[in-house]
Amino acid sequence: MAFKHFVCCSGTNGTLVKMMNQLQLHNDDACMSEALSSTLRSALDLGDGEALVPRSSFKPSIPAELFRPILQFIHPSDFNYNLSLVSRSFKVDVEAHFYKYVAIPEKKLLFFCRTMIARPDLARRVHRLAFTGAIHREPRSGDKEMVGRTMKLLINLKDLSISSSIYIRQEGEKPWPVHHDDVGILYGCTFKLERLACIFTWAEPLAQWLATQPQLTTFEHGGYPRGEVRLDGGSGGSDATLIKCSYLRISPYILSCFQGSSSSVNKPQPVTLRFDMRFNTVQEEFEAARSLREICRNLKCLTLTRHTSTRNTSRLRESSGHSLKRRPN
Repeated sequence: MAFKHFVCCSGTNGTLVKMMNQLQLHNDDACMSEALSSTLRSALDLGDGEALVPRSSFKPSIPAELFRPILQFIHPSDFNYNLSLVSRSFKVDVEAHFYKYVAIPEKKLLFFCRTMIARPDLARRVHRLAFTGAIHREPRSGDKEMVGRTMKLLINLKDLSISSSIYIRQEGEKPWPVHHDDVGILYGCTFKLERLACIFTWAEPLAQWLATQPQLTTFEHGGYPRGEVRLDGGSGGSDATLIKCSYLRISPYILSCFQGSSSSVNKPQPVTLRFDMRFNTVQEEFEAARSLREICRNLKCLTLTRHTSTRNTSRLRESSGHSLKRRPN
């Protein structure tokens, strides 16, 4: 009984083999040695000639349907892709969470594009994407087309952020594959965005593309104007541009494009508006105030940024004739 208790408590096969060998070497009674050996084999439920293995081993496990809810507690910035190496079944849930929110590091854009093109199943999992246009080498012909091809694969994308790179190209150098004039990478995409932050030049191409995103509720623009853009709600489909946006971070010249609209129904009615006034003249500021009076009927929070420092950010509460509620930054 003592030996049987030892077998149940021990999980090391080498220990059991040594014990059996010692019993056979130091016990003069061959019958006793054979009996002890039989007892150990019986305790392990083995037949003659079989390898010694534990009769049972504890294998902790959780239901597969709980993998993904557990992974959701891991912040995307702290996610380790090595988790996908645990098992094949675990890999599916890991990739589903890992690629849901993607922030591409600087100069890694083409690596992401190659992965999405090779694995369209992963591209369908991306809901939020942030990147800059910089790449790891000198730009070549075809790089921009690769980015555009990748964007078309992201059919479930809801949140897109395209910002300027910290690696600024010098005069005479070929620009990065994605820069201010490359709104064309979004043409032909079937996703319906809810949030867009971009650096594209404000011109007719961008305004027309925004009209194809009727579900857009947040728009943040960091580009510059080029030419005159008039959104008059005509047959061009521009009447849907920024209509449902409740949050706008734009320059005044974008809002002034809606002044020619005949009906207030075809104009944005944001709840929160952040105006970038750093590069505007006094006359442009007056035009911005007039556009506020006609357009922003539902405005609750207005922020005017005059300098890059947050200390020099002023709030205008009464100029548009609306009662603006103070809101923390």
